[in-house]
Amino acid sequence: AATAPSRAGAATIRLAPRNTPSRWARRIPALTSGEAPKSSAVKMTDFASIIESITRAHSPRFCHNARFCHNAIDARPHQRNLADDGVAAQPETLVILIFYTFAREIGAFKRRLQDRTALGIDGLRGFRARLGPTEIVGIATGLGMRRAAETTRRALRSFAPADLIIATGLAGALGEDLQTGDLVLADHLILDGERPGLAPETIAIPPVDLARFKAMLDASRLKFATGTILTAAQILHDGAAKRGARVKTGALAVDMESAAVAAEAQRCGLRVACVRAVLDTVDEEIVGAEMIGPAGEVRPFAAASFVLRNPTAVIGLARMMRNLNRATTALAAALEALSRAAA
Repeated sequence: AATAPSRAGAATIRLAPRNTPSRWARRIPALTSGEAPKSSAVKMTDFASIIESITRAHSPRFCHNARFCHNAIDARPHQRNLADDGVAAQPETLVILIFYTFAREIGAFKRRLQDRTALGIDGLRGFRARLGPTEIVGIATGLGMRRAAETTRRALRSFAPADLIIATGLAGALGEDLQTGDLVLADHLILDGERPGLAPETIAIPPVDLARFKAMLDASRLKFATGTILTAAQILHDGAAKRGARVKTGALAVDMESAAVAAEAQRCGLRVACVRAVLDTVDEEIVGAEMIGPAGEVRPFAAASFVLRNPTAVIGLARMMRNLNRATTALAAALEALSRAAA
């Protein structure tokens, strides 16, 4: 900015803010000059419009130059709508954040994406990619509701508000009506931290959003059940524990992260969907859970110890791998349907 004294002794300020929309360029000198405006069309109320226009031009959601993004971590290119400046409007990039527990859950879906790269943000594990015009950001939460909540909070601070949050991964069936590979779309999520004296927290998916998610899956001709998903504080290893949870909560399936993700997303006013694929049926036991670390890694010493103590469990591990392939394939189809239709 440059200043020069006017005849009246006041300073006339000439502003040339970068990327200021051109329709305001003629008004700024008049508004900031010490002289009276020559046109009655220039009003002091135009200041509010100028500020709004400049803010939109430099905000992360409209920024077309990473240097001007308010959030340096999320300095990705976006398309600014310049229709009011006489330039054809360009569609804004849709951004979907997908939270999953372990990388293996999301592997089949990742193979359907383009331009995949590592996330590259300290404290977060995951990837960035594209599905057609939509930007997909995948974030691994690790095992358990506490890690899921902490990871979600960090991610939501690191990115501009996403258009959709998806909590996803594998789940255990709590009733005989679900089989391996079946999809469950949550209409409610129960956060059961087993806190003494406190009732479980229930998160409801707004009916309008739920109807849209169901339509997305229906359009892709996917079969799915709609109902409550329970987020439990610990693994339900056997049929007795699963059936007891069904009686207590009425939930169709159980995981350990989704409700924590959904709760954080809704606190930020973001749309959230939750779709899970069944890994183990109600009477199938989770084999070898103690071999897996909190970030989804196989712990070699724990794995060796487990196999030595349970040699016949190798058969159960082979069954779990078959179930995993079936479930992750179904999950990939559901995630693609939600991501493509959201655009």
